[in-house]
Amino acid sequence: MDRCHMEWPLYGSRRMVDWLADEGHRVNRKRVQRLMRTMGMVATYPRRRLSLADRARRVYPYLCCGSGGGTQISIDGKGRCLGLLG
Repeated sequence: MDRCHMEWPLYGSRRMVDWLADEGHRVNRKRVQRLMRTMGMVATYPRRRLSLADRARRVYPYLCCGSGGGTQISIDGKGRCLGLLG
């Protein structure tokens, strides 16, 4: 398993079971999951990046509340208001 993980670090437990079957080892997926967890193996692949700020979004001052007032409107690239900041 370690040799496979070093060669193919993106393999998870399901693909690791298939690789082991090709090598002639018949093993259960839950056992592979447990062994991978014990050995510290984690499949590496691009994960979703949900908490990153959108760099294209502009922030405009909210002029309806006095002279600037510190409150700002956040507008996305298509002209939709996303909310008040401030």
